[in-house]
Amino acid sequence: MYEGFFTPVPGAQCALESIAMTRKVRHRDGYAVFHGTHIGCSGPIDPTGTTGAADGVCAMTFEGQTFRHMTTIRHDGRTLRKRSQT
Repeated sequence: MYEGFFTPVPGAQCALESIAMTRKVRHRDGYAVFHGTHIGCSGPIDPTGTTGAADGVCAMTFEGQTFRHMTTIRHDGRTLRKRSQT
């Protein structure tokens, strides 16, 4: 889900904040916040050692017990830009 976030922030950890589900439509939604420190080499800048957080939502669709589709909405790009400007 956050593969772009884990390259410059390799020790990032996820805090699952909430999960919601509807049985009739068979959707599961999860909200999580990823926290970490910019220590990995990636892109045009050296590691800054600054910490940051990126939040996001993952919407999943199931058919019975079978996983069918997932959409992610995340804000890791904004967090990474902030870390590179420090």
